[in-house]
Amino acid sequence: MNSKEIACVQDVLRHDSDIISRMTMISDALLQMEHLKNKMLIFDKRHDNDEYSVV
Repeated sequence: MNSKEIACVQDVLRHDSDIISRMTMISDALLQMEHLKNKMLIFDKRHDNDEYSVV
C-alpha cells in the first residue's frame, strides 16, 4: 500500500500578494507589482460587500 503525503493549502499557496486599487490601469498595476514572482493581480474591493477581482 502506498503512503501519499498530504499537502495543506497553506503550504502550497503563496503568502505574498499584491493588492491593487480598482482605479489603477492594468499596465500601471503590472509596473507597481512588488512581488515579481506573482502571476496575478488582486484588485481591492470597492466596498465591504464587494468581492476581490483577480487578473
